[in-house]
Amino acid sequence: MFKPRNIVNMLTLARDLRPDDRSISLASIDQVQLEFSKRTWREIEEELSGEYSAEEVSAIKSTLIGFASEFDIPKLQKRMENLAKFDPNVHSFTTKYKAFDMITSLYRVGAIGNLYFVGSGKKEIRFGWIFRDNYDPLYDKKFMVHESLRKFLQLSFRPEGRK
Repeated sequence: MFKPRNIVNMLTLARDLRPDDRSISLASIDQVQLEFSKRTWREIEEELSGEYSAEEVSAIKSTLIGFASEFDIPKLQKRMENLAKFDPNVHSFTTKYKAFDMITSLYRVGAIGNLYFVGSGKKEIRFGWIFRDNYDPLYDKKFMVHESLRKFLQLSFRPEGRK
């Protein structure tokens, strides 16, 4: 969520960490990453609350926490089904919604984007985000959680299978 207001939010957090410094250091930015990620998630929750109940938003968060920074629809559906066995919010969510619905909503609010490759031979990586005028997700491609949310959601910054 590196929209201008999010960048200002991150820089403000870093500045407030060391208000007497004349400049913002990279170390300060590193120190505020978790708080920045929490605040960014709160924005996502607020946007999702227009579509879902508090329990359903909680189910979405439970599904994403500790999951994967990259995934496809079948992998997300399997995660939802596994969590539904012991998380009552996820169980209730899965009786009304499928992974497709969650992906549509998360893409709409900018929490996830598409990740795919084009070309032959040495393939080129592409990203699709709603705020880049890609209004509809490519459901048959992989999805990735926005980097600004990964700290809070306890996700890897290094995608599975890539170095």
